[in-house]
Amino acid sequence: MRTELERILVAIDGSEHSLEAAEFAATMVEKYEIPEVIMIHVIPTTAIYEGVDVWRVNVMSFLEEHGKQLLEEAVEQMRRNGVSVEGVLAHGDPGSQIVKTARKRDVDLILMGSRGITGLASVFLGSVGERVARNARCSVLIIRGDAFYAEQVEAGAE
Repeated sequence: MRTELERILVAIDGSEHSLEAAEFAATMVEKYEIPEVIMIHVIPTTAIYEGVDVWRVNVMSFLEEHGKQLLEEAVEQMRRNGVSVEGVLAHGDPGSQIVKTARKRDVDLILMGSRGITGLASVFLGSVGERVARNARCSVLIIRGDAFYAEQVEAGAE
């Protein structure tokens, strides 16, 4: 097992939490001089999108374009901060694809936001973070971020 971080994978889905994870990754890269960052965005291809072919094609086209744009913006932001970064756009189950990419790229750490998909979709898909943490061979750091704490304070939790 390596004791130094050489390669990290940052999962982004466009949520505030995943963007905070990307910011945290940029800070880690600078502080610990991590030489390689891989950012991944996964376009989910689940039964939720199955149905009328025209509708499915339109939804998938939208998700593809949105995913490419999101990934390009995140990668560009990291590069502006002087980070060596590669973007990966994957299709399939988000948890599985994140774990698969981490194994394939031999990453030392996966960073991701604490919340991404919410509502009805999470009932069908489950917690991506939970599945990644349970199945990854490397460590997983789930970033809660300021938004989480603000929501907890507003809800009266401590």
